[in-house]
Amino acid sequence: MAVRIPLDTICVRSGLLCPRCEARIREGEYEEWEIDVMKALLDVGERLGGEVRYVKAHRVGGEVYIFLETPKGLPVWLGQELSRALGARVYVVEYSKDLRRLASNLLHPARVIGLDYSYLPDGSTLLQVKVDRSPRRGVEELAKKVLSLVSGMEVTIQATQAPTTTEARPDKSDIRGALDKIGL
Repeated sequence: MAVRIPLDTICVRSGLLCPRCEARIREGEYEEWEIDVMKALLDVGERLGGEVRYVKAHRVGGEVYIFLETPKGLPVWLGQELSRALGARVYVVEYSKDLRRLASNLLHPARVIGLDYSYLPDGSTLLQVKVDRSPRRGVEELAKKVLSLVSGMEVTIQATQAPTTTEARPDKSDIRGALDKIGL
């Protein structure tokens, strides 16, 4: 099992950063506390059973959201294991370049109903993510930030009611009655 991290493995395990890794931290590409996240991932890496690539971690209040890229999906126990190692509540989110999939992974358990693109007069594009209920507290701002970075667009999230199956489809008798009214 290979856990791919953006910093040198030796630097992360030892806690002493080489000039290249130190420059990445100093430039703001990664934060110092993320070194602990990468180290915890390396420690559980053998048990993951596939290749995992660390993308980024974000803090929202007392919670940590870790974005990982993997071809196979992530095991359920990973978040619990990392929570113990880091001493904070951890949510592991499968990263994807597909905006709908990334939004679904990030906003879970809220269900993404759709993505709407609005083209604004200034030439920019607004991405509206429609979900069936309000996301967890603090996740909405994180989702906007991450989706905006990935898409290069301004992002809004709207909680809307998903249509039920009876609302989405009119009854056949309603259609027949409407056709009779117009003479067809």
